[in-house]
Amino acid sequence: MNHAVSLQDNSSPKSSTSSFESIQWSNDETADFVTRAKIVRYRTLERYHTQLKKFKENNQLFSRILVIKLVSKFRATPFETRCAAIPPGKEVSVIPSVTYSYPHLTAGETDIQFPPTLFYPDFMHVMSSSHSLPPIEDYTVVLTTENGDRTYAYCTRYNKQSSGEQFFPEVFVVVSPFPAPTFYYTLSRSLVDVALKDAVDYNKLFASVHILKYPFKQQVASDEQMVMGIKLSNKYKPFQTLISPFMSKIGINASLFLFLAVLAERRIIITGSSIADISLAVQVLVKLVQPLQWPHTLIPIVPDSQVDLCHNPTPYICGLLRHNLNQLKEILVNEISASEDLIDPIIFDVDQGVVLPSPLCNKKSVFVLSKSMGYPDSLVKRLLDKFQKIFAKKVSAQELDAKIEEKITKWYAKQFGHFCHFGRTALSSRSRRIMVSSHPQKSSQTFLQWFLESGMYQAFVQLKLDCDLDHETVENFEKLCKKYAPKISKAALKERHATIA
Repeated sequence: MNHAVSLQDNSSPKSSTSSFESIQWSNDETADFVTRAKIVRYRTLERYHTQLKKFKENNQLFSRILVIKLVSKFRATPFETRCAAIPPGKEVSVIPSVTYSYPHLTAGETDIQFPPTLFYPDFMHVMSSSHSLPPIEDYTVVLTTENGDRTYAYCTRYNKQSSGEQFFPEVFVVVSPFPAPTFYYTLSRSLVDVALKDAVDYNKLFASVHILKYPFKQQVASDEQMVMGIKLSNKYKPFQTLISPFMSKIGINASLFLFLAVLAERRIIITGSSIADISLAVQVLVKLVQPLQWPHTLIPIVPDSQVDLCHNPTPYICGLLRHNLNQLKEILVNEISASEDLIDPIIFDVDQGVVLPSPLCNKKSVFVLSKSMGYPDSLVKRLLDKFQKIFAKKVSAQELDAKIEEKITKWYAKQFGHFCHFGRTALSSRSRRIMVSSHPQKSSQTFLQWFLESGMYQAFVQLKLDCDLDHETVENFEKLCKKYAPKISKAALKERHATIA
């Protein structure tokens, strides 16, 4: 990888003469950002930690597997017909249906948890373009209920043909509370390989897989493990979404603003006229913040009949076809007029750019909007300068992606990489206080005061401590932390030892 560009602030606070460094918030304003981060975390993560602990204790491979197919609307249930929300005057012969579930769904579960259009949102478009779809594709839907339960639905859609006859694509959905896309896409694609064969007994197949255990930390899944002809391997890499072409298209100002908005856990609606473009934009945002993971609701395309999901008060990233924005007009107007937070929700149009809170016309608007989310101007300025240097390089999209990923990860390490010093006490209030005071940059101290309280940060640390995330990515991040993390003073080290004791 090319190490020519750094996203880190390398100047010391004493030598800084930038006018941006002098722009600070009052204690009350900083406290507001901290309070918001805490509230978001309490709403979305406390229950999830309990849910994840129970999943680990049960030591199952997954919670549920669904098979979604397009069936005649006359065979669909009343609930599935309501979910399809077919517009008046439009001729639609088939709609999504949950044709199989393991374990079997009890009465009412489908209605509450698994509306099939959520996993097959573009069914009306698929009917006319199935011949041009990729033979197999992966996407993730993440749902958070009002009480904090979180579900990751790893979807693999595949085309099925038999004796030259064309079938509509089917979707395998592996449901789990655990964020491990690489592993679950491996499982899902392995199941698809078997499903494409004739005379598959789904009950035996899924029962055999369900009794397996997820390879949590310090457990290794054998590459030789075979279950009913399935070779489970955790080496599968799903299709790699390139982020640099999208960032080049929307511009550096918009790219940086969206990156900061995701870190600040805002509600983000990605809209446009193309399902493919919207879904790609959602995937780019999620990939842009790695190795951190978005711990809230994530829906690549919200079906026309589930637009109410965008009324959720907790953070989300949702893709929404532009014609559905009219359904949000009233609530958006009401929320904006009743709230002092001008950066929530955010609406980004893949064709027109940021349309809410205001168009990003120039560099100044990036600073104004970012400051409203809790980012000091000096921090944003240095990030913006480095983004510009990265994109000034004439390299391939793959090389540009590698540079972006490396520099963002290095920036994380230089901002909060010293969390590695604290082990299992990294999330304690004392450890967070030491991390803030130990950072040499005043702007980073201001940022860390609220970011260390956020669900983005705390979910990442908790999962790193208790579970096995993408092992390779985390290992690379830890190496950068050892090299670039802020130093902790001797006094802070004594306090840290007191914390551990």
